[in-house]
Amino acid sequence: MSQFMYEAKTHKFDFERRDGLTHVVSETPLDVRLGHYDSSREEPNGMNVALRLDDAFTVDVPFNNLLPVYYSEAPVVVGTSLIDVAEKAGKSKEQAKAASQMRHIGHVFGRDTRIEGVKRLAAGERLIVRDGTITIETWDELPRGSSKLRDDFTDTWLTALRNATSVPMTAVNVPFAGSALDVLLAKLYIEAGKDVTLHVPDEEGNEATLARELLPEAKREIVPAPADTMTLSLSRRLASSFEATDGNLSAYESIPTGRDVDPAYVEVGKHGSDWLYGKHVFLKDNMDEHEAKQQLSRKAIRPFEGFGEGEREQVEAMLNQLFDEEADRDWSGRLEAAWFHLKVEHFHAYARSGFLREMTILQPLFDRDVLRHIIEAPYETRRQGQLVKIALDALFGEKPLHFVKETFAWSDSPLLPTIIPAPLNWRLMLDHVAPEQVKQLNERLGVETGVTERFKPSDTPEHGYVSLWNEWTSHNWNVRLDGSEIEPETVELVVPESHKPRSVTIKPFIYHYFVPFNADLFTLTEERFVAHVEVAPLNGENGYLQLFNQSFSAVPSTEFQKDATLGSAPYIDLDGTIELLTDEPTSIELYVMQYDAKKNLKKTAFSHELSPGVNEIRHRIPKEVEAKFIKLAFKFQNDQHTVRVKMGSWVIES
Repeated sequence: MSQFMYEAKTHKFDFERRDGLTHVVSETPLDVRLGHYDSSREEPNGMNVALRLDDAFTVDVPFNNLLPVYYSEAPVVVGTSLIDVAEKAGKSKEQAKAASQMRHIGHVFGRDTRIEGVKRLAAGERLIVRDGTITIETWDELPRGSSKLRDDFTDTWLTALRNATSVPMTAVNVPFAGSALDVLLAKLYIEAGKDVTLHVPDEEGNEATLARELLPEAKREIVPAPADTMTLSLSRRLASSFEATDGNLSAYESIPTGRDVDPAYVEVGKHGSDWLYGKHVFLKDNMDEHEAKQQLSRKAIRPFEGFGEGEREQVEAMLNQLFDEEADRDWSGRLEAAWFHLKVEHFHAYARSGFLREMTILQPLFDRDVLRHIIEAPYETRRQGQLVKIALDALFGEKPLHFVKETFAWSDSPLLPTIIPAPLNWRLMLDHVAPEQVKQLNERLGVETGVTERFKPSDTPEHGYVSLWNEWTSHNWNVRLDGSEIEPETVELVVPESHKPRSVTIKPFIYHYFVPFNADLFTLTEERFVAHVEVAPLNGENGYLQLFNQSFSAVPSTEFQKDATLGSAPYIDLDGTIELLTDEPTSIELYVMQYDAKKNLKKTAFSHELSPGVNEIRHRIPKEVEAKFIKLAFKFQNDQHTVRVKMGSWVIES
């Protein structure tokens, strides 16, 4: 249901008056704020849209743009529900490019929607309706990063955080994993006088230990892990999610469906932590167009392997559209802006199902002033975790021992060793339960055979298996489902054990590989997103190819540390492939290198003879107690002949 509706033909503005959500600043002329709003703060603030009606109708969407506003120009209709606006305007035709965008990215992005003739206000835009005509202008630009912190940054940063947590709710719940961010948010809500409950898996774990030591004022609630197995209907889940977002978002893992809506239950969300820690994209000076597009393609448009040749033009068009939005920035700035807009659009799923419906999800990091401080801070300052550290130092005074650790610098991982249950990935391919439906969808979208063959049905659903499309979103594109149109199937999933080791799959992208020296002897190319390596005759020279960068003695640089981070298991399991493309067998040495936060702790060597074709490489080695990161190095030994190999994926479990 639309939270407000305006039609130019009657010049009538209807809105729902609700405590905590609707703020009437003035009745005559009518001036309303929809969302989180604080009348004591300078505007714009919080998370709200401003609505005004006098001789004209005006909607102001701030740059943090969490509440979607849709509009039609002929006839003029404006509201927060895509479906309601489309129905009022008599629009129903499906956008031709919507299917492609939803498949590749997960939602219809930018100002377009899946319905032709209905658009969405972009971040920082103002819509004005005067005499039946719509005018769009930009009034609240996305902030830009700076080279150093302002002198008064600490004071204004703390003020912004405190304002964001001064909400009307009297009690809040925090899912507590024991990270620095968890501690910071809980402390802020306690300071704001809220009744704070921390959800921990058990009283004996380090989460509860940390809570008792640093946050004694907070209550603790035991929230045990799920049962070993659970049964669900994928189609019904998809239907509920699609309906919650008016069919404009297929990234349905973003929809909270595990808890019934309860206005008395308010949960603190942590969306925005990737901005806070600078983990969203890797920014640097002198970034060029190729690198910017490569990063966005890999992180946002292609979250799984399988582009076909015929899809490349579609993807290039999407990249151009995203980067052209902020054409006055350098490529690093354009990359961050493009990622920001995509992230906020994904958040609209939460806005509709939680924030707008019952105000049950709080997202303090998306408060306009908090977000402005984060984006304006230097990228490296964010990357080093300094924004969190500044706030913690101010709130706790004398620094607790928990905050004195080398790995705190850029990590948002738990401050104490802890066991975090692995989350289920709800974006499960329907091949497991509805292969014929998926086949029909692939035919409808024109998915190439080479792509579909990569993703074949499995007897056992894989939690990590990702799909951005399904038959349900295709077949019922313009239908608001009540759940009855699809015969509900059921699938039993095994819930991952909380003690399950960390498992990381390193895709065979050229981006992951580094030649530390004698680079002139190596030629690296990427074909269909797989790294191909040609090694010239070495003639006695050393020839090394390395997974992740920096010298042998140094830890991987920050852009690779997420993939290179080791888990809590006492061992390291390595499983990967190297395909030898040349006809002669060749010998290599594999070095598995373990690092603490600063230096190389241990190097373990294995000898392998590669035969033509695919060679499987598996090893288990003991993990050093202080090991935090891993790198691999391949030493080639082809003195007299050229060697060509194709790198496969590497699964590192630890």
